[in-house]
Amino acid sequence: MKGVWTMLSRGSAINSGIHAEEITSTAFNCLIERSNGYDLRTKNGNKVEVRSRIKFSDGKHPRLTLNRSKIEYSDIIVVVHYEINLEISIAIAINTKHLLSLYSDYLQKNGKAHLNWDKVANHSKAKDITANLIAADNNLKSKGFYVI
Repeated sequence: MKGVWTMLSRGSAINSGIHAEEITSTAFNCLIERSNGYDLRTKNGNKVEVRSRIKFSDGKHPRLTLNRSKIEYSDIIVVVHYEINLEISIAIAINTKHLLSLYSDYLQKNGKAHLNWDKVANHSKAKDITANLIAADNNLKSKGFYVI
């Protein structure tokens, strides 16, 4: 297993973002390499930033929050949305360069941008990876990790 993180409860792991990183790493055989602008590195060297949210945690306006370092250092953004029951509802992957325009549109003076989730999820370059991450999650659950 990847490390002591698997000792966390499912809720704690999801709230901290560790669960999304673990299942993405498992699904795509990436190395966990947490940094200022990314969380994982692929075998071919791409830097992957993993973001996650639980449904309704954004209120009425679901979003993807990115800061300057996420845009500058990552090559791929993976976003995992969870239902309130902590099961995966949707997950997408998109090349960071395809989000530059949206990032600019929503950029605030503090360097953060709260991108509209529907615009991100429905972007023509977004790839649905939900099935991959559910399979990785089920694999971890079958080994007794992140079940409660």
